[in-house]
Amino acid sequence: MKRALCTLSLLAVACSHSPTPTRPSSTAVAAGPELSGQWRGLFEITACSGARADCLGRTTAEFMLTFVPVGAGLEGVLVLLDNERTTVNVSGVPTADGNYAFTAAGYDQPSQGTYPVRTVVSSIACRTDAAGGLVGSMTYTNETFRAFTRTVAFRSAVRQPEAEHPGYFDGAWKGYYRTLSCSGDCRVGGGGYNFPTGGYLEMAFSEAGGQVVGTVLSLPVTGATQSDALSATGPALTANACSTCWDCEGVCQSAVQNVSARVDKLGRMSGTFEYSWKGWTGNEHFRQTGLVEMVGVTRRW
Repeated sequence: MKRALCTLSLLAVACSHSPTPTRPSSTAVAAGPELSGQWRGLFEITACSGARADCLGRTTAEFMLTFVPVGAGLEGVLVLLDNERTTVNVSGVPTADGNYAFTAAGYDQPSQGTYPVRTVVSSIACRTDAAGGLVGSMTYTNETFRAFTRTVAFRSAVRQPEAEHPGYFDGAWKGYYRTLSCSGDCRVGGGGYNFPTGGYLEMAFSEAGGQVVGTVLSLPVTGATQSDALSATGPALTANACSTCWDCEGVCQSAVQNVSARVDKLGRMSGTFEYSWKGWTGNEHFRQTGLVEMVGVTRRW
């Protein structure tokens, strides 16, 4: 198999800023059609520096790298299936010498609180290999709370057959959500129950005959699809007030409604939905509804 090498510089920026594409790599070599498709394999942390707690624990996890041809170039998405859920968009354009120059931009990923998930990927290399499929390495720094830098090696990635992707929305999806607006009792209990500004997002859908059933944040939804678009909703919050609840952290019921989403050929989902909570602080009842958007959501079969 012809060997292919791609070199990228990647930047995932803070929540309050839009992602900025990096400059094309000064070393661009032929990527070729052999990079097209989805690759899945393991990455191994081969070096780590920074806070000791961030350099302990699991040293291997899965990654996905997907490329599709767009015109004369390539577009792609890289996902490290680790705790940081590092996800970046990749594009490649042919150069005058017949090679490819790549640019990349990170998702604007929110965390559970008010802090951004800020990850800087300083270098990444990948190539096809007759024995190992797709192999390579990457160095990145996470600057969210305590800075740490990791170097990882891609191991034995295998191209996935198209038959594993029967529907636009079938499968498990993971990423983040970001709150765009909040209505209702958005600040109660002296500010102690503010609606979350963002957090992890997990969804699962099963699609058949244009109908979809699934879960969003573990809450049930049903709906329909048309081409690459999905519309779905779930049960609303009930009208009754919350009773005393000592083990629910103040929230007695949640609901997801009015899901509107699209998915592209790289397995990236974008869209919005309404996320509602109701609860009791011990002194007052509250109901909140936030309009949230999906951020960095990719299919995780």
